[in-house]
Amino acid sequence: MENEKINVLLKENQNLRSELTMVSKTVHNSFFAFITTFGLFIGLLANIKSKEVSITNSEISIMTFIVSQIEIIIIVYNVLLSSDIFAKAAYIAHIETKINELLKDKLIFWETSVSPFVQRKGTLLLSEVILYCFYSGIFISLSIYGYDKNEDAVLPGIQIIEILLVCYLLFKMSREYANVKKYIAGTLNEGQKNSGEPRDLYLVPAVTFIAGIYTFSIIGLHTHSFWFHSDFDVPILKSPSLYLGDSIFIPLFNYLLVLLYNKTKNQINYKKHIRFFKIYLAVALAFSLSIVYIQHNAWTKDQYTGFIDLELNKLTLGGWYHLIFATLEMVIMLLFFAMLTTLIINKNKPGFLFAEKLVWVFFLYSACAIPDLLVKLIYVAQEHDLVKGFIKNVTDLKVFAAGILVVIAYYLLKVFHYSKWH
Repeated sequence: MENEKINVLLKENQNLRSELTMVSKTVHNSFFAFITTFGLFIGLLANIKSKEVSITNSEISIMTFIVSQIEIIIIVYNVLLSSDIFAKAAYIAHIETKINELLKDKLIFWETSVSPFVQRKGTLLLSEVILYCFYSGIFISLSIYGYDKNEDAVLPGIQIIEILLVCYLLFKMSREYANVKKYIAGTLNEGQKNSGEPRDLYLVPAVTFIAGIYTFSIIGLHTHSFWFHSDFDVPILKSPSLYLGDSIFIPLFNYLLVLLYNKTKNQINYKKHIRFFKIYLAVALAFSLSIVYIQHNAWTKDQYTGFIDLELNKLTLGGWYHLIFATLEMVIMLLFFAMLTTLIINKNKPGFLFAEKLVWVFFLYSACAIPDLLVKLIYVAQEHDLVKGFIKNVTDLKVFAAGILVVIAYYLLKVFHYSKWH
């Protein structure tokens, strides 16, 4: 009887292996088509330029956009095929486990041991994300090449949205393996658990980076408000909180926050506090939007122009996008304090101690207000008396003050409250 079961499982395993091989070849071919199309297009552009063919920059931008849409179709097709691979691999892993149980020996272990190790490293998926973003950045740069006016940023704007959607698809794809494995275990009532940390956590900082400083830089390059010696008073490279905070500390903060949830979700029933979180998030969104809008409006009223306000008294494309991003990120940061409150209520020591990392990352982000102010005084306002300038602009350090208060509050809780937990 057991031999018959083994034969059935082996036959199923062999069929799935054949299907997996075919799909994998298609993925490789589609990715090859993506790179080849890009290479041919760049070669065509170089040939046009070398022969001095009469073509306007605007026409180059439109050509680039059309080719980029062909590329987006290829990459989405690639992602969908990869998702199918992950699903089949999860089922094969289950079959391998059953065969080994019947044989009472671990003889087949590719999808149960080797493949999960490779996925944990994340090299293939991470390479796809980096390579795709690199090529997309070139496409977007070429699209904005022919434009001089801020309101003409429609095409690169569409491409930026497409990048975010593809990153979302990659995120969903990377969950397929775990989801199918969990479904199989539940269907067969074997009580298997999807243990360990999610293998796609690195996508959190990657998406944050792309939605934040990556997009800011694209818009900044397009509007000529990126480089340090731009004609505007405060370009992106004169704002350390942007190119340091948004590229390092905010992606790291979001990553650690998701990791904190993953580490504590088995000890804390967050669904029990779902009503509290819904009300808290609604209030946090209203509060964040109000604060961020007031701040952005204040920036348009000062005497300096920059990435956010290319003209005085007017938020431009970069300003509105930064307002939306800053609002959402402020909500995420406020969500951390709600989670910290939940950890304290449930007396979760491991989670509370892990939260210390987020506290310090938040503090480092808030500390970017200091180099921000220094750059403003030295290079923008060209203040000769730095002490006087600091006193005059001390309100610019309000975010840093918030960081200090958070650190003090955390350690007061650690000293006077944490020690009483059993």
